[in-house]
Amino acid sequence: ALYPQPDTYLLRLPPNLAGGLYWPHVGLYRFESLDRLPVLLAESAESVGDHVTLSPVKIVDKRRPQPAQIVHASFGDWSELLGFDLLTPEKALRPGDSLALRLYYRSQSQGPGEFIRFTQLYSREQGIAAQYDSPPAHGGNPTWSWVDNEIIVDDVTLTISATAVPGTYTLYLGFYPRKDPTQRVVAYDKAGRAFPDGWVPLLTLSIQKGAPLP
Repeated sequence: ALYPQPDTYLLRLPPNLAGGLYWPHVGLYRFESLDRLPVLLAESAESVGDHVTLSPVKIVDKRRPQPAQIVHASFGDWSELLGFDLLTPEKALRPGDSLALRLYYRSQSQGPGEFIRFTQLYSREQGIAAQYDSPPAHGGNPTWSWVDNEIIVDDVTLTISATAVPGTYTLYLGFYPRKDPTQRVVAYDKAGRAFPDGWVPLLTLSIQKGAPLP
């Protein structure tokens, strides 16, 4: 008969570890060769890889960043947008260029549900020049895992469409439920007024003609 054998490990986390979900992996390897042993299903002895993935562990970042660009906005009653850093030097963009920014939120509730963040470079006259939708932190810190008063750091990179029409665009931010992308979360300004269409304007940028800059 096989009997469970307890095995305890102490893992020390780096002090600068980013907040989010982390999935512990467990496996065995041969000491002499460092070759990992296969993990077999008990029912069929079928190999499912060389490790077992345990339930995720939530890491809460205790740092309190100071965004370069302050934004007073909130989404529903569960998230506050603190601001953002523009990681791409401010310059006129061209089709094919990348635009990178770092967003900072503070959660105002425990696990509000599953929402997708969207960022969109849009002009009423020219249309959409770039868009990127994703759970925050590329899925590494989804909204359903947030804890109350947590600071969430969310890096976003948009690529300007090769067919983008030159002109002036506004970068917008918003959220929608994963189960219904047609319904945007209501966004409010500092005075409690709802932003039109559920999106928050972050900054205005220009797109010029020509190939991407080196």
